[in-house]
Amino acid sequence: EHAHENRDLYLSLLRDPDRGMAVFKKLQGVLAEVATSELTDAGYERDAVETAVAFFVGAQWAVLAWWLERKPNLRVDFVHGHFERLARPVLASLAH
Repeated sequence: EHAHENRDLYLSLLRDPDRGMAVFKKLQGVLAEVATSELTDAGYERDAVETAVAFFVGAQWAVLAWWLERKPNLRVDFVHGHFERLARPVLASLAH
């Protein structure tokens, strides 16, 4: 919802190759740190967690950019729900 509510800001960041990438890299780093910590604390093996987190964070930003640039009229709950369904197998793979 935050991204959709701030669509103009996100689009301007996506289109600014220097400042936009710096902001997105910082946000990705914060998301990755939080997710890695939570999954590692839950007992998952660190290398597997880091791989899964890299996948999630990259995929999340790719979907966000696609949504805001190409399909901004899709509902937030649809995009979020579909991303979660696509991501479940990756999370399930951590249990192996």
